[in-house]
Amino acid sequence: MEKRTVRTYLKEWKRALSIEVDYLKTQGGTAHLLVEGEFITKNQDEFTYRFNMTNDLFLLDGAVVRLVYQGEEIKAEVITIEGKNLILKLPLFIGEEIERIELYNEPWELLEALIDRLEELKDYRTKLARVKRLMSADAPVKHNEKTIKSPLHEILLRSHLNATTFIWGPPGTGKTYTLSRVIANHCRTKKKVLVLSHSNAAVDVVMSEVASYMKGKNLWRQGEVIRYGTSRYEEGQLHSDLQSASILEMDHPDIIGQIVALEAERIRLSRYSGTSSKLVHIDRQLSKLRGQKLELERELVERAHIIGATLSKATTDRTLYEKEYDLIVVDEISMAYAPQVAFSATLGKRIIVCGDFKQLPPIALSDHAYVNQWLKEDLFYQSGIAQAVQRGEVPPNLFILEKQRRMHPDISAFTNQYIYHNKVSDHDSVSVRQEIANQKPFQSKASILIDTSSLHAHALKDTVTESRYSLISGLLSVSYLLRAYKSGLSSLGYVTPYKAQARLVQQLVEDLKMSECIAVSTVHRFQGSERDMIIFDVVDSAPQSRPGVLLTDEKGDRLVNVALTRSRGKLLTIADDTYLQKRVSKERALFKLLKHVTKHDQKLQPSLFLKELVQHKQLAWFKTSDTRQLLQDLKQAKSNILFCVPSASKVPSDVWKLLNEKVDVTILTKEPEHVPLSHATIVYSSYPLSLLFIGHQVLWLNMPYAGEHKAILSVRVQATQMIELLRTYIDVTPEVAIHEEKIPKTTASKKEYSLSKYLSVWERCPDCNSTREAEVTKKGKVRLLCHYCGNVGGVPRFIFERYIEYVDLKCVHCQKGFEAVSDEGRVYACCPSCHLEIEPKDVL
Repeated sequence: MEKRTVRTYLKEWKRALSIEVDYLKTQGGTAHLLVEGEFITKNQDEFTYRFNMTNDLFLLDGAVVRLVYQGEEIKAEVITIEGKNLILKLPLFIGEEIERIELYNEPWELLEALIDRLEELKDYRTKLARVKRLMSADAPVKHNEKTIKSPLHEILLRSHLNATTFIWGPPGTGKTYTLSRVIANHCRTKKKVLVLSHSNAAVDVVMSEVASYMKGKNLWRQGEVIRYGTSRYEEGQLHSDLQSASILEMDHPDIIGQIVALEAERIRLSRYSGTSSKLVHIDRQLSKLRGQKLELERELVERAHIIGATLSKATTDRTLYEKEYDLIVVDEISMAYAPQVAFSATLGKRIIVCGDFKQLPPIALSDHAYVNQWLKEDLFYQSGIAQAVQRGEVPPNLFILEKQRRMHPDISAFTNQYIYHNKVSDHDSVSVRQEIANQKPFQSKASILIDTSSLHAHALKDTVTESRYSLISGLLSVSYLLRAYKSGLSSLGYVTPYKAQARLVQQLVEDLKMSECIAVSTVHRFQGSERDMIIFDVVDSAPQSRPGVLLTDEKGDRLVNVALTRSRGKLLTIADDTYLQKRVSKERALFKLLKHVTKHDQKLQPSLFLKELVQHKQLAWFKTSDTRQLLQDLKQAKSNILFCVPSASKVPSDVWKLLNEKVDVTILTKEPEHVPLSHATIVYSSYPLSLLFIGHQVLWLNMPYAGEHKAILSVRVQATQMIELLRTYIDVTPEVAIHEEKIPKTTASKKEYSLSKYLSVWERCPDCNSTREAEVTKKGKVRLLCHYCGNVGGVPRFIFERYIEYVDLKCVHCQKGFEAVSDEGRVYACCPSCHLEIEPKDVL
């Protein structure tokens, strides 16, 4: 790996961070949909609105967010969050009622603070030296001069004697256990330790384990260990004598009580007009009291020996970054920006960094080449540690945790072999996980694949964020989680690559009042967590032409790894096996997983897995021929009906008859001419699911079914909030009624869907993810040129193969399908029957 100077690192990091900041300021990030907005009150030039959040948002009071409404951007301030209600302060009036509005909240200010901290380093020789030894990963080691008694003893020696220690900890190998013992050991000798991680949740996990261990060993002293900052644990989950805010509440109840009372009064007054003078007075009081609280909290941190906080707080809070520590511990570094970890190294004499470069990498939103190189690659890669391990080397600063104690052997078998290449093995203790596997659903089985290939489990896109969701797989998942809960399992989890799917399932779980025992999240947010049973819902299926990039690029292997390793004893993977095996590269972990479960007889077809569905009064399964409950629901319905039906001509007449008696009926269909209703709103739509919304109370899927193929099952859902959310996912604006674009069946019709058009829609530059231009060289080769980063390359076989499959390219003579071939650097397609050949330039 190329050796770089510290100043080179600092220069490149600051440039990449500046590019990301500019992107966040101008482009924002993920859109969060707010619905059912209502104007509350006006105070001077400020307008207060209440909105209903369609997904959980973690926003601090006073935070500034960006709204997009009718194409215009509006800066707003968060007043407070009350359950699902978000109360905002806007600088202008946008109407009495707001049906929907988009919110963006990207913390670019935190990145600007990091840039400032990096800029300040140039004046400190000692701090620059600490960055250098971290990034070179070759600081002198002294632990090997001592007698080593155990792996934990070796890590303790490293933490006391070595300036830099890297710990590679694959899933279940005891990273949190190990770090908590090291941290507690340093506290015994009154050393000052700063514990950091990229997220509040990750900090909570480590600090909670430290507190539990120290209390168990009678090492606990009030105020020596502090969780500084905002905890993401639910109330009561984190030790009350650990979190700084809770300690203040116990030690200074008068000040905290006044703040709480004034904040409540401010929220109350903000709902009424003519209260501006009272609000100004309250704000002055709050400002004074919050200043006192901040000073008291700083005093707590000053006295503590162990302090836990986020990496972001360490770059923004002087209480942390202006101090010197004996030891810095950074957990989960694979998801942290390398410059964040490097800055943390400047704060202490020694540093331990821990994580797994086979798990999820840092997230940045810009696709600029600098951002991809310097922010989307973690410290393991930027320091050369990961590359050394891949070469079979173990650098002296690296310690590897090799025994996994979390997963049932049937679950870990795949990742041990295909992800970690047998560098990780099972500890004998994992045999006890069979007790979990013996529970329902799928009694005695620890790992299975539920193949939804025959269920028409369409993967669709949320209209706001374009994140994907699959209603069938989501409903199946919740039913299996209910079955597991009934069998005695209470530690349950559901993970998926897509935010829209996670929001939908989370809302259904909340409607069923099961959120206390079922954790629902995207894979990214679930890293670091574990449950007895996990469902991994892949989601991707038709009509999407290909799976999402989250699963199909090289970093998608890390996502699959994280998803598969969250479970202790039972793992259910829900996926469209037929769709994925045709569209995922053989080199990817997801493809290898599908082959692995088939080889080990872990794939189940509907005849087996549908038997395990549980009936619930709010989630009931029906045969598609049993329409009695459907007709009863329609008879009782009064209005507000949304009927998504691909083929209106296949809907039974008794259903149309009942709908004809209702008001406020909207029909989405590809066959508007076959809707026998005169008063309904009829919208041309290619939405492929058969869905019947009866108000916000009842949802029917595949009942009545009116698609191209027979449905195996239908389901009735009673979940008001989930139904409301799903309705926001569906675009009810008319589509242009055009015939589907013809795709070429022979070489003669190539212009109808050219390779150029395919490349512009479905392929991106591997370096910067920008669109590439295709051109034919003088030698007749097709060259792909990226004007953004300058990447140049030919058309590889796998891209040509995808194109051939996508357009169903057939021979003009015998109508046989072409096959892609790569021979001595030449890429072409060949007819297996008459051996006609075509090159990429022929269909460009």
